[in-house]
Amino acid sequence: MTNMNIPFYPHEVMTKAGLKDYGKRWSGSNRSIIVFADHDRPFDKGDLAGDFAWRRQHQAPYSPKELLEKLTEKFAGTGIEVVSAKYSRKAGCSTCPCSPGYIVAIKGSYGGPRRAIWL
Repeated sequence: MTNMNIPFYPHEVMTKAGLKDYGKRWSGSNRSIIVFADHDRPFDKGDLAGDFAWRRQHQAPYSPKELLEKLTEKFAGTGIEVVSAKYSRKAGCSTCPCSPGYIVAIKGSYGGPRRAIWL
């Protein structure tokens, strides 16, 4: 049974909001997006060994509240409503901490591959 109070966002709405496909795993009812934020990573300076250590001990660049404020502003006019955010070192890859970011719950769902945005 479908809850009519929960919106379903079509592909066009997600694209208009700047969200891109992330991965190939398809789902008919995704309820979260991944948000990647810029970090000052050692890898960006060519320090691969330093990046491995950084992945285990770095801090989130924004508090969940700060991120939700940024996303609410960014998604204004698209109809996408963000509900909560949680920082994860394994947001983009559940196997290792190679792609840290935020897992952001949205009010509603969308079909297709998981969506992500880079800030």
